[in-house]
Amino acid sequence: MRNSVLLLLFFLCACPFAAFAAPSGTITELPSEKFRVSRIGHFGEPETTERFYNLWFLLKQQYDFTDGKFTSRKDNKTKSAFGNAGRFPFHGTVTEKISDRTVLCRLTGPNPLIVAIEIANAPEVGQPVAAWVMPASAEKHDGKTYPKFREMASGRDGQLQPVPAEADMQKAFISAIEAGKTFSVNVVETRKCTACYGKGTVDEKVSMRLVPNKVTCETCGGAGRRTVKVRIVLQK
Repeated sequence: MRNSVLLLLFFLCACPFAAFAAPSGTITELPSEKFRVSRIGHFGEPETTERFYNLWFLLKQQYDFTDGKFTSRKDNKTKSAFGNAGRFPFHGTVTEKISDRTVLCRLTGPNPLIVAIEIANAPEVGQPVAAWVMPASAEKHDGKTYPKFREMASGRDGQLQPVPAEADMQKAFISAIEAGKTFSVNVVETRKCTACYGKGTVDEKVSMRLVPNKVTCETCGGAGRRTVKVRIVLQK
């Protein structure tokens, strides 16, 4: 198990990061879903490396990491697609410097999501960023909108906490999963409507039978997609 998960974390650096969609309109709450880490990369399984990377980014926001261990934030309330409003450790690399205090950063790995970070003494392009951050308003730049986070000091017993290393967090996660621990992550995302299979229309139902006359899907209002909230349980 350890070798397979270590291999997974290596593959994460090569997979694209599909951003979670920002909540809009009606949000449908779904039953919890399981994500089995041991199945990642298996043919035909829904547990893809891309999906794991999305969940890993949210997990870092919805759990505290102290003294080498993860603890769930009991008061966590998902306010956006990027988790709760608490501080969390961010790791990435600067791809563009917008101003003296704002940079665009790519999360650790060559192709994941790019976000905006507001940080004191913004580093130059190509330099790493490790900081405690909190969600902020979106950043618009060159016609694009980026999720934005703001650097915040994190204290404990009056002392500033150093930002934990990404590698240390990954090792702790692997050890916990191997020991049978589960992690629950709240996700708000846009999914294909299961009632119309993303088409936006369904066959009309007349007198308990379907007729070949397309009507607007009532489940998604014809959009073909729905914004849903679901709790994903990561386990071995």
